[in-house]
Amino acid sequence: MKRSLFRYIAPEHADTLVRKGEVLFRALSYYRDYEKDGVRSDEFEGTRAHLPLDGLKLTKIETGEVIPVPYMFESTVSEKDIFVYCLSSELCKELALKFQTDTCVEIIEPGKFLGLIRNALARRPSIKNKP
Repeated sequence: MKRSLFRYIAPEHADTLVRKGEVLFRALSYYRDYEKDGVRSDEFEGTRAHLPLDGLKLTKIETGEVIPVPYMFESTVSEKDIFVYCLSSELCKELALKFQTDTCVEIIEPGKFLGLIRNALARRPSIKNKP
């Protein structure tokens, strides 16, 4: 069964997406700021926290002794270097209201859509070899 994806979008951007195939990626920092307004609510976007129930384990190299410590390890990404294109698996009026738009584009072949994006990125030397 194919599952469509949906892009809630401003009407002027919908036209360029549908007619020209242009997509607008935004930096992760844009979405973090957007989330502060309560549209999504993932305050830990781009953050990784490692907090085992029994604590972090440190190993002394000299002896091999393992010492559990009651700490966590947290790391974050460089949010200006990660670009995001948000899609939804749901088509509903509530999401359109949250994103303040009356326009939604249905992507009926998500695999093909992602393949086209990969191909476009591969043709751009400035992007191609960057992680």
